[in-house]
Amino acid sequence: MYRLGKSLCICLLLCLSMFSMTAYANTDREEVFTHLQNAFEAQISLGGEERSLEEVRAILAPYFTQSAEKLFLDENLYEENDLYFTLGTDNPFYYIPDFSYNQETKVAEENGHLYVYQFFPAVYEGPVTYEDRYDGVILTVEDDSYKVSDFLYNIDPSELPGESEGEQKNQDQNRFQQLYILMPILAETGIAPFSSGIKTGLWLLSNENGILYK
Repeated sequence: MYRLGKSLCICLLLCLSMFSMTAYANTDREEVFTHLQNAFEAQISLGGEERSLEEVRAILAPYFTQSAEKLFLDENLYEENDLYFTLGTDNPFYYIPDFSYNQETKVAEENGHLYVYQFFPAVYEGPVTYEDRYDGVILTVEDDSYKVSDFLYNIDPSELPGESEGEQKNQDQNRFQQLYILMPILAETGIAPFSSGIKTGLWLLSNENGILYK
């Protein structure tokens, strides 16, 4: 009985640990999305009224590096009587892309930078048309927080970190391997279907994760 209780406690601790790692990753992803949505709102707000250049830069500063801010302002900012504003456009450059902020929006890290990007299918009707393409942004740590440092337009997907069918497969395999470690403990506790044998539990995990191992 003591052995069973000890095994069950270990199992629960490992499961909680795995859940915490997954939840932490999801929280980070949501924080990145929120940051980019706020960055886009900051850009859009500059078209609402005329401001001094100092006010414009203060609005953008929490979300963009100086180099990214300059790209955006050089392309989109207009001046009249020493006041500055942006104009709406059907084909905005150096704005945060129109991400869907769901599973279609990818987040990958490489060399300390975050790449956030998405595949946008071709548009052949309307004022602006384009072929299938990937657009995105790069975020870099500055002042202890991530800021948009560059914009990506119509980029080659092979140049994007983690952009392959293997990325999701690797994530699933890692999850599977973590669960596989628990199999003997789960079997010992008598939890179905693991109690009926390792092979039964292995089949269940394989099918739930879409991974079949021989």
